[in-house]
Amino acid sequence: MRRARDIDIISAIKYQKFCIRVRKEGWEKLETGKYNGEEKPVRDKNLLYRAISEGIISISKAASIANVTVSELENEIHTTDFVLNELNDLQIKILEKCINESKILLDKADADELVEIIKLQSKKRTLSITDMSVYYFAKEQNALILTGDKQFRNYAENNKMRVRGILWVLDETLHRKLLNKIVLADKLTKLMSTNKRLPADACKKRLMKWKDEN
Repeated sequence: MRRARDIDIISAIKYQKFCIRVRKEGWEKLETGKYNGEEKPVRDKNLLYRAISEGIISISKAASIANVTVSELENEIHTTDFVLNELNDLQIKILEKCINESKILLDKADADELVEIIKLQSKKRTLSITDMSVYYFAKEQNALILTGDKQFRNYAENNKMRVRGILWVLDETLHRKLLNKIVLADKLTKLMSTNKRLPADACKKRLMKWKDEN
């Protein structure tokens, strides 16, 4: 953040507010985000994603270089260190387990990437640094963005990014036969009771379809 201030990416006032928050939260005494899991290097793979997005190599070639199948490369799930920083202790514990088991990859911004993320956020103040970290890495990796935030979704789609929400995740879970319709209907019902932002009509249509087909 200091580097961003030195090159005038952020104002002196914004940097001062950031420093005040760091002291208030005690971040100078321990690493932000409380991540205690095993950190796995993914920088080389990020370069592969960029090469794919720029048409330099094919996805099959990238998969061969990364020593994974095309399906594995296409279906990797990523999150960012900024997202990790916003989670509560229970969520961090769950995410740590997924990261350590390589079910989710953690993209950590280096100094240069942080500057680019801050630049993006400075042009769209209504979105957070966390939002922009997700957008930045998704764009670098030519990846699909998963979000339930309407404003972030509109921004990403306006910039030609592919975006999906929780209903798409449920549909994919069913398509891949990871859960049956009864279980999915139960999970969607619970989601509807806690998340009022879900599109009611689309949710009800799925519930009716899943229950009728059982």
